[in-house]
Amino acid sequence: MKFRILGASLGTAALALLSVPVSANLIVNGNFPLSACVPSGQTCPGWIFTPSSSGSYFYYSIQPGHGGPYPTNIPSAGSGWAFFGGTSPNDEISQTNIPTVGGGTYTVSFSLISNEGTGPGEFKATFDGNVLLDLVNTAPTTLTSYSYTIIAAGNDTIAFFGYNFRGSTALYDVDLSAVPPSSMPEPSTWALMLIGFAGVGCVAYRRQKKHNSIWILGA
Repeated sequence: MKFRILGASLGTAALALLSVPVSANLIVNGNFPLSACVPSGQTCPGWIFTPSSSGSYFYYSIQPGHGGPYPTNIPSAGSGWAFFGGTSPNDEISQTNIPTVGGGTYTVSFSLISNEGTGPGEFKATFDGNVLLDLVNTAPTTLTSYSYTIIAAGNDTIAFFGYNFRGSTALYDVDLSAVPPSSMPEPSTWALMLIGFAGVGCVAYRRQKKHNSIWILGA
């Protein structure tokens, strides 16, 4: 009976460890879904839009405003872009009070594409005011993904700034997720460890059973 209980406990623990969910994206509407963001508008729940003092030109959409090398299969169904195409610095979108844990390690990632011509133009990404990326007067780019590992302060702020006088720069798929502790074994490692524990329990049980049989015979 003890062995059966031990085996059941180990099996339950293994299932629990192997079913640990992947860290969730803490960014609200990070893929700019058109079911939430106003198409060709400047409103998207979770995001705060701050226009430049002059020459503002920003909107959420699945269609670029100035043509360019935008992939036909991106964004995915239901998702959109955030387009920065103003004529002077800098339209801004941001999210504040993101529910991170102070001192925790997180990954910030996003994708970007630009059909900027001769400029001027700029795109900048910041986290708590610290610059992650700053592209100034760059050549047109194909879809490029960026990823950064950061230490959160708690209730953090992420912001994106941009303008593109002769084209548009499009932001897509913003993600902020916790990084699991590096000391935590992989699920496959946990499974092997639990199998080993089960084997040790089986051997111990059989030895105890054999010992009890000898004691009864001796009596």
